[in-house]
Amino acid sequence: MVRGFWGRSIAIAAVAACAASGVTAVPAIPLTVAHAAEKFDVNDGDFSLTVSTGVKESIATDWRAIFRLADGDYEPKTFRSVRLYFYVIGGDGKNFPAEDTYAVKLTHGTTEVEDFGEVTGYGHIDDTGTRWMDFTFEKDVTLKDGQTLIVDKKGGAGTLPVRGSGSSQSAGGRGFIDPINPKLATLSGNVAVDRESGKFPEGLEVSLLDGAGTVTDTTKTDKDGTYSFSNVKPGMYSLKLGTVPGYLAPEPFTVEAKGEVAVPEKDLIPITATGRVIDRDNQPLEGVEVSVGERNAITNDEGKYTLTGVPAGSATLKVAASEKHDTRGDEKTVEIHERAVNELEDVNVLPQFGSVAGQVVDESGEPVAGVCVTVTVDDGEVGSATTNERGFYEVGNLLPGVAEITFAETDFTQSKLEPGVEIRPGQMAAVDMTLNAKERKGSVRFRVVGEGGESLPHAKAHITPGDIRLVADANGVFTPQELQEGEYTVRFEADGHLPDEAEFSIHMGQLTEVDRQLDRVPVLTVQPTPTPTSTTAPAPKPKPKPSSTTKPTPTPAPKPTPKPAVDFTWDAVTVAPGGVVKTRPKENVAAGITFGEPVVQRSGFTINGADWATVDAAGTVVIAPPEVVTPGKYLVEVPNSTEGTGTVAVTVTKPASLASLYKVSYAPRIVRAGGSAVSAAPIARRGAYDWQPLPAGTKFKVEGTSNATADVDGRVTFSAPRGAKIGEILPVDVVVTFPDDSTQTVRVPFEVAAASMSQVTAPRYETGVLVGPGQSTELKIANPTSLPAHTEFALLPGDLQAWSASVDATTGTLRMTAPTGTAKPVVVPVEARYPDGSTQTIEAYVGVAAAQAPAKRDAPKFPVSVVKVGKTAMSTPTGKVPAGTEFTLADDAGLRVSVDKHTGKVRVEIPDNAPVDASYTVQVRVQYPDGSVTLMPVTVLTNSQAREQETATAPMALKGTTYGLAGDFSAPGWSININAVTGEITARVDSSVAEHASIEVPRVVTYSDGSQRTQRVVLYAKDAARTAPAPKTSSTATWLPIVLGLLAALGGASYAAIVNQDHIRQLLSQYGIRI
Repeated sequence: MVRGFWGRSIAIAAVAACAASGVTAVPAIPLTVAHAAEKFDVNDGDFSLTVSTGVKESIATDWRAIFRLADGDYEPKTFRSVRLYFYVIGGDGKNFPAEDTYAVKLTHGTTEVEDFGEVTGYGHIDDTGTRWMDFTFEKDVTLKDGQTLIVDKKGGAGTLPVRGSGSSQSAGGRGFIDPINPKLATLSGNVAVDRESGKFPEGLEVSLLDGAGTVTDTTKTDKDGTYSFSNVKPGMYSLKLGTVPGYLAPEPFTVEAKGEVAVPEKDLIPITATGRVIDRDNQPLEGVEVSVGERNAITNDEGKYTLTGVPAGSATLKVAASEKHDTRGDEKTVEIHERAVNELEDVNVLPQFGSVAGQVVDESGEPVAGVCVTVTVDDGEVGSATTNERGFYEVGNLLPGVAEITFAETDFTQSKLEPGVEIRPGQMAAVDMTLNAKERKGSVRFRVVGEGGESLPHAKAHITPGDIRLVADANGVFTPQELQEGEYTVRFEADGHLPDEAEFSIHMGQLTEVDRQLDRVPVLTVQPTPTPTSTTAPAPKPKPKPSSTTKPTPTPAPKPTPKPAVDFTWDAVTVAPGGVVKTRPKENVAAGITFGEPVVQRSGFTINGADWATVDAAGTVVIAPPEVVTPGKYLVEVPNSTEGTGTVAVTVTKPASLASLYKVSYAPRIVRAGGSAVSAAPIARRGAYDWQPLPAGTKFKVEGTSNATADVDGRVTFSAPRGAKIGEILPVDVVVTFPDDSTQTVRVPFEVAAASMSQVTAPRYETGVLVGPGQSTELKIANPTSLPAHTEFALLPGDLQAWSASVDATTGTLRMTAPTGTAKPVVVPVEARYPDGSTQTIEAYVGVAAAQAPAKRDAPKFPVSVVKVGKTAMSTPTGKVPAGTEFTLADDAGLRVSVDKHTGKVRVEIPDNAPVDASYTVQVRVQYPDGSVTLMPVTVLTNSQAREQETATAPMALKGTTYGLAGDFSAPGWSININAVTGEITARVDSSVAEHASIEVPRVVTYSDGSQRTQRVVLYAKDAARTAPAPKTSSTATWLPIVLGLLAALGGASYAAIVNQDHIRQLLSQYGIRI
């Protein structure tokens, strides 16, 4: 502690508070015999304290006294009473009141440690004129070095004695370990709700009654359930305990007040409520949260729940919804009576609802309003809704299953059916729909008459566009004609009448009438013309017809006989949501047969978008339903290229609960008797991985004790009873509730310790750290090994002079950023919070350095690392790294990663169960001296046989290697077969493939460790065997499969041909082939 202004030499300087407005002084209460001591004794008390009081009475209105440890004394002192006294020489006539109240609090600098509220002070004076005042506290008070005990009295200036500069009064202080007045009795007791689990009622009223049954005093229990009565006159009394909601009080009992009395411990009697939760089949439901009022519990495997501490009276019983069930009708009023056990009726719940929502549009994308949408679930439940003006609809309250959605027709759109929509509990299925427009038709009726209105039999009408021709009947009547909506022209014709045209419009659903009158053709008079004499020309002789030769009819080529469809069968499988299972076909898959996309069905309906079933080229079906898939029976249909099919029966079981997947634990914590401590956050393990984050939405709740609470992160704050034994382990049970409503009860161990960790620990920050304006840096604890496990850190208020600061709650690492303008050195106070509940302030000093922009640099990079599974990868940045560059971890990619702050060296641990041929990308944050920041990737690859063969000087066909054709390969006219053991490729082409054609065959190489590589092999049609005519024995089709097989034996045709040219030449020469 810095000693200067508050040094011991002036620690008794005046500190009187000056009020802005005058306050009427309260006259001193005359001293009474009851509080007067016979004679002052400076040796009375256990240790000395230094006291200072206010001065300048002419301007002060309030009075203050300050207690500190005596000069040269740095050891903490614990006391129950203190005394402020004056040796008066001459005196000024000011005395302490015989009894008055004062505001008392304990501080450390500007930080308040504890506020004691109003404490009674008793004034005394003896025959020498010595004045003193005594204070007795309700509990032990500890005064440490650097702390002050402040006593304030509003309006006390001028009426209470002071010690000032030049004063004739000499002041002093004493501390008393025991209360000053030992003659009066003290009664102390404890009330518990559940003593074994450490649950105590805070604020319980306790009444002290005299022999006549009159209440003489009342008090309330603290958070430990402890209560006490002080200054009790000796005699017989009875104690009456109050109660808290949900509990019954025991009967009043008698106690004798004599000295310090330890009252027998008493326990409240809890009111409990119990019952069952069952489903619609009257089967018990496990893991369901039930609440009555503010009390809740989880049902066990028999569907039973028990609620403890339920307040008496009418209450609402609720069953919380989850992914398993809904809460329709699960809320009701129950009556809780003031008795130990209340048996409640069974509660029935239904499965959790699902819903369907979406938008309905027409073919142009415009929303369609007023469409009736009906949803029918497989068990017959029906729900419906109508689209709004924007085409949106939502149908809720649907039981899980496979639904069929009907979109009804409107005046302008046709109806549509959408089958196979899966309704999942607690989820909404999004189904948008585009409806086809109805044909917009109307009709037209023509009426054509002649002059005078006579009918025109067999009149004609020609409609364009559309080239529609109509003929009237014998009465001149046209049949009405249906036409698409639009604009038309009609032309009317009739014998002996002039034609006429008319334009008309067709509107949907309407009849258009078109009437026309045709005019007669005018009659013309024609004069006869003389007929000329004609000369007949001789008829030409016909030319002889050439003789025709009949061509023979060609014989049609025989049609190929179609191959029969092949149906495959697979074994039935069972899998849980989130799991993976494989099944192979029972039949051999012939060359050339390929498999199509599997189709998932349930209850005879195809489930749209169910992509969790896949099939590879060998026909192996992989079933991997995600965690959201509804349990039940499914059928997976697998088509193939022969137009055959096959099915896989799949049973999806109930999902494993999250509670069964995670193992939650807490590190031990130390707590002092009568003190409190905060645990570290819970640790979660999933499978083989430690330190896994718990799922979002996980909740924590302390069970069985009232002196502990859990925050949203699972940290537990626990207050140990005052009488706890040193070394005793006090467990706190925490119920961890996962998002799927599964639970796990975890015990947090708190060990009671005697010594304060803050007294034996001296952490300090590293020194000599300089930061330029606008730059950031980190300061670490210089001696971290001195810290107890699970120590935590927090920033304390202070003047940071425009700096920004943050501290890592676990490591204590301080992150500082200097202001961009003028920066000054800063001292940052950090509080270390130890597992035993004690605290300590650590100060970190950060200086200022001039910022220098770095010269142009080649950005450093991390090389790619290849490491075996279960080993550690090390990667150091290459390139130019400016001095002062700092490296920190930004993203660990789910691995254990450490980064050297100054060198940037990255250490990545690959777990034993990591997959081969995997790729991980760790992100490292790099900050240069000029303040610029960038992220650099560190790529770590797990090794595999496939990777080793890629980089091997002489690749080999390893034992257990298999070969196959990529499932998406397709080449019309080509027939490709790959030997699964040797990798030999056999290619055949039909007559549709040109001789100069070529293809690239993707050959998949699968090694025994599961890693794969795809080799691209180029084949030429001229080298392949043709179906007709039969290939000659010496053709290249004979040796082509052999060559490819040999290349596969050397490790793959795609790259082995480059690194093994000499070997290939020797092998081919054996077949008379030279290259």
